[in-house]
Amino acid sequence: RLATRRIDSPPSDDDGMRRLRRDTSASSFLGRVRTPPTASALSTASACRGQRHSAAREIETEASLAVERDCKRLFFRLTSAAMLLRVRTKDGTERLTMDPDAQLSGLRSQIATSFQVPVQQQQLHLSEQVGPVMKKGRLLSPNENATDLRQLGIISGSMLFLDYEMERQNTAVNEAYKKDPFISLVKEGELRRQGTNQWTLTNFLDYRSTKEFKLEAPPEPHCKFVQVDPAASQSFINFMILCGFQSKRLGILYGKWVEDDEGNSGVQVHAIFEPKQDSTSEEIALLEDEETESRLHALALMLGLTRVGVMIAHPARQYAFSVNEVLLAAKMHGEAVKADPEKGKRFVTMKARPVLQDEKDIEGVATMEAYQVTDQCVALAEREAFSQSNTDPRVAKTAKDCCFIVDKKEQRKTTMEPLVARVFDIARPFESPLGTGFPIENRPTEPQTSHSMASYLRLRRDRREPFIKTVSDLHFLLFLCNMLDMKVWTQRGPGAAFYCMFAAPHHSEAFFRLATFSRDASLWLLLDADAYCFCNHQSVKTLRSLHPDIFHFSALFLVPHLQLPSSVRCLPARVQCAAAESTFALWMK
Repeated sequence: RLATRRIDSPPSDDDGMRRLRRDTSASSFLGRVRTPPTASALSTASACRGQRHSAAREIETEASLAVERDCKRLFFRLTSAAMLLRVRTKDGTERLTMDPDAQLSGLRSQIATSFQVPVQQQQLHLSEQVGPVMKKGRLLSPNENATDLRQLGIISGSMLFLDYEMERQNTAVNEAYKKDPFISLVKEGELRRQGTNQWTLTNFLDYRSTKEFKLEAPPEPHCKFVQVDPAASQSFINFMILCGFQSKRLGILYGKWVEDDEGNSGVQVHAIFEPKQDSTSEEIALLEDEETESRLHALALMLGLTRVGVMIAHPARQYAFSVNEVLLAAKMHGEAVKADPEKGKRFVTMKARPVLQDEKDIEGVATMEAYQVTDQCVALAEREAFSQSNTDPRVAKTAKDCCFIVDKKEQRKTTMEPLVARVFDIARPFESPLGTGFPIENRPTEPQTSHSMASYLRLRRDRREPFIKTVSDLHFLLFLCNMLDMKVWTQRGPGAAFYCMFAAPHHSEAFFRLATFSRDASLWLLLDADAYCFCNHQSVKTLRSLHPDIFHFSALFLVPHLQLPSSVRCLPARVQCAAAESTFALWMK
């Protein structure tokens, strides 16, 4: 605007007089009195007029210089920048970038390199604007190869027409369809592995639908309530509080599938088994221990228990589950469904966590919550359809050929909210017949040793607790299972040995028959004082002759607790003390 402003002549005296009258009339507006200008006022107006004129000239000069600089800069850009040409072929329109100082021969060479069209087959035409349509114009002959493109009227944005006889693919089309799922699956061999040689659009769309996972709000959980034994849950939380919730920890819930009076399906948790693990604050790392797993499975069957859920403890954080935690829970959930397709759907995922500072409505320092992964999550985890993101543990990402559909939009990443449902009813009163007084397995602070077993039995004796209640502890029984031979328990069917030892403790003949059958069963006999009292003196001698190591071990560690008959207490004290270390070492081997 400043450049186009022209000042042909200085303002006239009439203009100055009009401005002076306007100023003086404004000062005397209230009095409605207009006085003629004086000589001094006229001289002042003339001086101001000269100053304004000189200022306008300076502004005009600066604006002209600025416009000149801009024009030079624009001209330099237009002449030095690379030219972008459009080349229309029978395979479509493509783009080509050229040097503005190039010649026609350089253009032909660039076409041969970029479009794979030999120079001998190139028939290059200029374009002509015929109305709104660009049509083919003059043919460029080989004699013009040494001519500059500017001289031929070819500038940036020009359209050229290229004819050739060979068959080729449009590079622009290749770039556009580089990420086409069908082409990528064909190149990777995914479609060939499906066993179909010929694909129709319908078949491909059906196959593609198996790679798209539509996520919505999680449905209602199959498990409506969870009943947890207070002693078992408190033992687990107390250990996490002792560790300060510094690392994650996993526990396996053993209990039963139950229903309430209204027909709602739920689970009862009787015990929490803590497997071998080397977990950190970021990940849960379970260690393989197939032998203990098989013994625990057999023991649970004898007790009438099954795996009903998993417990995950973690440090303080603002989100519920990480992706790896959900995958681990979904894997165990799938195993429960395979074992029992109907009741296994109630498999629950519980978590223990510290109470955050902003949670004023929760009392205490730690709390427990119950969730359940959805059926869709179990299916996706079985297919390994998603994994945890490398940057955010809350975010799941799909495989390259899969995607999530959230709100009708395709996306490769999502959080875990659509895959986990909350179970709110976890406060129903419940007390399991199994206790938790014995040290928990695989805890570094509470190792399971013979001394811990002796202390446990003496403490229960001092309380005058019934023997059946003393041994009613999953962790205590599992500790004995690691010492004894589980085959003795299962040779007569699941639970037969438990029935002989606990359900009918006064049938001394059955006890003695089982004890003489195996050395391990004799220890079970010696464990039960009531049953042992019904064995006669000859039976004691027979057991001593059959299994002397078992007899000495039992007498040494368990006689003070069980108050066995005099036939057992008659062993000299020096014999007991001398044989203590060697007998236990022999037994442990």
